[in-house]
Amino acid sequence: MRPPASTPLRVGLVGAGARGRARAVMLAALPGVRFVGIADVLAERTDRLAAAWGTTSYPSSEALLEETDVVVMAVPTREHFPLAEAAAARGVHVFLGWPPTTSLDEGERLARRAEEAGIEIGAARPLPVEGLLTTQPAGWTPRLITLDMVAGPENDGEVPAWPRHLAGALDLCIALARRSEVQRLEAEAVRGPARELHAAALSLRFRNGAFAQALIRNAASGGRSFRLVAVSPDGVAEADALEGPLRAVGTPNPPAGAAFDPPPVEMAAFFDALAAGRPAPFSILDGLSLMRLVERLMQRLR
Repeated sequence: MRPPASTPLRVGLVGAGARGRARAVMLAALPGVRFVGIADVLAERTDRLAAAWGTTSYPSSEALLEETDVVVMAVPTREHFPLAEAAAARGVHVFLGWPPTTSLDEGERLARRAEEAGIEIGAARPLPVEGLLTTQPAGWTPRLITLDMVAGPENDGEVPAWPRHLAGALDLCIALARRSEVQRLEAEAVRGPARELHAAALSLRFRNGAFAQALIRNAASGGRSFRLVAVSPDGVAEADALEGPLRAVGTPNPPAGAAFDPPPVEMAAFFDALAAGRPAPFSILDGLSLMRLVERLMQRLR
């Protein structure tokens, strides 16, 4: 466990494009954080975004790293590794988008850098399911998980919708099963004339006995939707939105802690963990494990 970080955390943002603007909104609103500044290759948009949020425009990421405890990356995935490596060299914690790196090799090298430097590298999940996970009752592990999701056509220019949604479904099922080792993974796909994916069905058997199944369909086949049901001997919980929360339903003995508070966003959960000296809620190591599993899944679906 890392020692607690200084409070308030001095946080910098690298990237002033669309991703950066979205991250800046969150950083400016988070308690316990001092938003020290922004760096980007385009000085004009850096100045504009920094002025909008009352923070400092830095001429380079190197200059920004000298003034921060944590840096949030809002840049294309191909830039994650060199920037995060530079941050690690300065002992600066890092928060990355999904996917954390362009390859498993890069991710493994970055994980080693983090361990050597004694820093935390956190990552965003492939889908915004932190609300579901943070409202999962403490100590409650479902034995059966079913997920039905219509995959939207979103594409951020780097990660096509299908790999992201497949990764998101796997991530959600694994996290609900308390990160138990996946003992068996099966998958089937329905493809169109040009081999495009229309639907995929997944099943996962976990070493702790939990079982999960997911059906993901192309948005072109109907309206967007999300439906999750998780069952344990103590009760049933369900959700009908990616952002949560899980709700206890239809059982005489619902899971303990069924009254849920609104959850923090991913970055807030990461900063809270740093301040308390806890590991990142979703780290570079978790991202690597998920990337390996998605690779196995894609091989089965080919």
